[in-house]
Amino acid sequence: MKTLFALSLFIISSAHAFVWEAGLREMFLTDQSYTFNSDSSSRIRRELFDRGYKRIALQPRVSYQGDEKSLFFLPRVKSSFSDLGVMNTRVSQADGKMTLKPIIYTSPDLGEARPIERIRPLKPELALTSYGQIFSQYSQVARTNEVHRLTVGSGLVHLMAQKSLLPRFEILLKGIRKSLGPKTELLLEVVGEEDFNALASALSHDFPLAALVDGLSVVLDPDLYFPKGQVDIEAIKRIRLELELMVPGMPIHLARVVMAGCGELYVAGAEFYCKNSDYDSRAQLSRFTDFKKAMLSLEKEGHIFKTIEVMESNTEFEPMKPDRRYPFYNPQFNDPLQYELPKPPQTVGRAYPVEANPDLKNACIYYDKNDLPPTVDRVGDIHSVMLQSVLGSFKNWRVSRNRLKTFATGQIAGCDAVFYLATNFSQELPTGFTEELAVASKTIPVVWFNYKFP
Repeated sequence: MKTLFALSLFIISSAHAFVWEAGLREMFLTDQSYTFNSDSSSRIRRELFDRGYKRIALQPRVSYQGDEKSLFFLPRVKSSFSDLGVMNTRVSQADGKMTLKPIIYTSPDLGEARPIERIRPLKPELALTSYGQIFSQYSQVARTNEVHRLTVGSGLVHLMAQKSLLPRFEILLKGIRKSLGPKTELLLEVVGEEDFNALASALSHDFPLAALVDGLSVVLDPDLYFPKGQVDIEAIKRIRLELELMVPGMPIHLARVVMAGCGELYVAGAEFYCKNSDYDSRAQLSRFTDFKKAMLSLEKEGHIFKTIEVMESNTEFEPMKPDRRYPFYNPQFNDPLQYELPKPPQTVGRAYPVEANPDLKNACIYYDKNDLPPTVDRVGDIHSVMLQSVLGSFKNWRVSRNRLKTFATGQIAGCDAVFYLATNFSQELPTGFTEELAVASKTIPVVWFNYKFP
């Protein structure tokens, strides 16, 4: 299983035009994840928004029965359409926007598998018809939930080199476009050099691309544009110029850029993978830093990408260690000064200011949180936010959240109620914490959740 997920890098002030987008594979799309645990997508949304992301691209699985049958189907093991709607709702509530990008995967049964770079159907007309039937369901999801973007065509665009198939492609894109609502953009994903050449051929035959889609989602060949994991800025500049000549004025979105967290890489399809599970956080940070500088340099020269979707790859396809499947444990990314994204807006003001309510009672929430493997844990952090939201409904109470590691002797004395979310067995209790709780429990409510109760 390949862990692919967004890198999230802050900057205190950001003046660039492009927008970073976080790419999420199938395994992270559902609250009832079949590969991680019961609140997988909740954790991920929390982490992304904390780091300032405002765009998320979901990559649910579409399965293919093989070139001989030339048929697509929805796999048995996948996120449901309701999961996708829930994710879009949560992203929208955080003032973010979502891209829905179903991708063809190699296996219909595993929890995760490689994307197929491109198919070679023996019956291409049947394949396009079958693809359209599958995507009619995703376009309905996009319309019903007012998803901001739907990306189609990944794995198929090379077939546009066949002139006889161009009418089929036009029917396919028109059908999807017609089924979308006015708030949803439609993008066509172009993967690698073969797709670029096929698209150029189609345009030379007057294919009406500009009338059918709102932009191109471009996946670059890793060997050509990111040799050995390092960005080739001149190569990216050339392809951006070529795309501008090919489709003048059309928005171009750079997609599925993998920042691998390992020293030794290999290319499979259109993406990098690690040769082993030896995680190298410094290599990952270095690759992202170089990529970030290159993108900012290109933009200064006028070579603009509207969005840039970034992902990370730390392991092989089926890692044995669960923590390797969870994206946010890179200690190199803990310093906000390392990050490229804008700082998240801070909530200001209170419904009941302290000055106007001197008799407010203090509810103190403590929670476990661990960022480093092998015991990565953010359950307490997430649930403490939920608890804070509930307690905040009581106007006579002031609520504070505190990571247990920050506890200092004497803090409990300032609390009128204490809640502790003990979600991690390996989290040591600070000196004096249980003693102060024992004393406080004689006069105020003390609630201890989960584990380690003395």
